[in-house]
Amino acid sequence: MYLMESLVQSKPCVASTTQFEFTVPSSTRALTIFVQSGKAGSNCLIPPSMFKCLADVAVPSGTERNLTSLQLTYANTTKPSTRWSSAYGTGVNEIQQRYHDSLGESGLLTSSGGSESLEEFLERGPFYHYSFTRDAEDRSTQVQLSTTFSTLEAGANIFLVSWYSRAIELTTTGGQIQSVRSLSI
Repeated sequence: MYLMESLVQSKPCVASTTQFEFTVPSSTRALTIFVQSGKAGSNCLIPPSMFKCLADVAVPSGTERNLTSLQLTYANTTKPSTRWSSAYGTGVNEIQQRYHDSLGESGLLTSSGGSESLEEFLERGPFYHYSFTRDAEDRSTQVQLSTTFSTLEAGANIFLVSWYSRAIELTTTGGQIQSVRSLSI
């Protein structure tokens, strides 16, 4: 059986500009980043199912929208290749390009099932998704992530989800499983 699995890791955002290092499985095919309040699940305003932070004056809906730049490097590839600037606030919505980039990278722009709207993307909380096509011999495991927020809720966490493939080999005898072998591919 061929499986697509995910590994979710988080680190606290201790400053508005932060460099992070993560170790991911060597068969990682894509990476997704989002920010969430450290109070998620214990504050009824921040359910754990949403990628949200508490609000501030500039962005009353949540400081997760205050991302001004993001860049990550994995398997000798940097995405986005140019470190973009972004802003969100009254009359400014430069996060819309991040929405289109993430849907394009994840294949949802061309999906026959459709995708969520920009309003749904912002309401649930933005995520940033990048896929990595690389040589089968490349066994990279290190990810460097650089983020800048104009403001961010104290105690917020940044999450990195690595999407990786794995093959499972089952050996059966007489209808009973005798062994299970997991292979990274």
